Amino acid sequence: MADQNGTPAINTTTAPSATGNPLSVVIALSIANIVSILLGTLGNLLVIVSVIINRNMRSTTNFFVASLAAADLVVTASCMPLFYIYNVLTWPDWPFGKAGCSILSYLVHMSVMASALSLLSISYDRFLSVFFPMRKFITKNRAKMLVASIWFVSPLLLLPSLLHHDVKHTIKDNKTEVMCVESWDTEQELRSYQLYRVFFYFLFVLQISVLYFLIGFRLYTRQQPGEQTCQNKAKELLNKRKIIKMLFLVVALFTLCWLPYIINKLLNIFPPRPGFVAPTLFVSVGNFLGLLNSVANPLVYAVLNKNFRTAFKNALRCNCNYEVEQRRRTVSKLTKQTTKRRQSESLTADDHRRKNSRRFENPISNLANRVGGGGDRMRGLSFSSLGQETIIVELKDADDWDSQPRRDSDSRRVCFENELFNSTNSERQRFGSYLQNGTHNMNQEAAVELSNGISSRGRSEGFLTPIDKNTHSNGGFDE
Repeated sequence: MADQNGTPAINTTTAPSATGNPLSVVIALSIANIVSILLGTLGNLLVIVSVIINRNMRSTTNFFVASLAAADLVVTASCMPLFYIYNVLTWPDWPFGKAGCSILSYLVHMSVMASALSLLSISYDRFLSVFFPMRKFITKNRAKMLVASIWFVSPLLLLPSLLHHDVKHTIKDNKTEVMCVESWDTEQELRSYQLYRVFFYFLFVLQISVLYFLIGFRLYTRQQPGEQTCQNKAKELLNKRKIIKMLFLVVALFTLCWLPYIINKLLNIFPPRPGFVAPTLFVSVGNFLGLLNSVANPLVYAVLNKNFRTAFKNALRCNCNYEVEQRRRTVSKLTKQTTKRRQSESLTADDHRRKNSRRFENPISNLANRVGGGGDRMRGLSFSSLGQETIIVELKDADDWDSQPRRDSDSRRVCFENELFNSTNSERQRFGSYLQNGTHNMNQEAAVELSNGISSRGRSEGFLTPIDKNTHSNGGFDE
């Protein structure tokens, strides 16, 4: 239903009128709304809880995903139940008064703005990680500040929605109807504000579309897995593509779900003929699809992302030992991989010389290329020693959106170990010297830990000595 200025009343769920409809229709609408509310509320809560309680899930992209889930939770937990009561049980009379009209309309519009800003932040985060993999533009602290900014700016941008909604009494068929509508002094002001909201929608969609087009072009024009110098680089690329596909689906759902609502606003701003009013069913379906977007997002994560799926299961089971279990699995994998490395060390000296004859012309660049990146990729690695036997490479990769000890990360650790420890002693000496001369891209702490870690095993063999922290230069590793 719409007022005389073409402003749609808030009929935000399914059929235009449940009052007077058969009981079966009311029951069907009630089931659909209740299931949507429960799924959306539970799903978005699980997303937020998974990021908060699991240290391994606290990555930059996941912070923005949690922000998106918080915006969706506002809709599913507070707005959808009240709109269900209005559309299914009390239509056409708005039962919550002027305050309810203003607050609910404001919450819906504010959450849409927060969702759009969160999606835009995710897009820029993915773009920077793909095009500048050796630099960390958005650190965890910066991501937290951006999320706080999103939730500071969104309420301010939509403040007019809080101030310009009111209830309107109209007489239809000798019966008074109470509707919640936008209320402005002039029709020009109304259209200007609606155009303001439509502008933001298209601005976000345009930016996100361009960013994901560039990301997709970059990923799909890289070398194919068969051309990689190390198997884990291929796995990393495939995993990155899966993540981009999932995030692109989230953006596509947001765009498509809110498109009918935006079309209705455009029809209000630029009516095809004087006195045109959009069909009530079109308005209702468009608004319902917009709210349904808040339910769909956590389902996408659960279906397409293994890490979120595992975190959801553990949260539902109240599994407080989730991180301990993850560490146990990682240690088990590393044990198996170390065994394989030791087996590879049984190669003869001649095999080593043939295999390594052209290595370490530039030790950092060549080693990093074989591990799975360019020479500057070493900026994204930090190192530590484990006992007297194994060097573990912990990835701090700008691309690693979920920061899990994943299969490809573990494989890259072993790849690095094999490349380093299968080298000849002279090559490892050159690698240590290269670290010490300060001409590399690794920062001081990482270089010291790597050198000391290697020498814990190799000092007795005389191929590397520890680096002095006081004489080593800092490469400026961020975070």
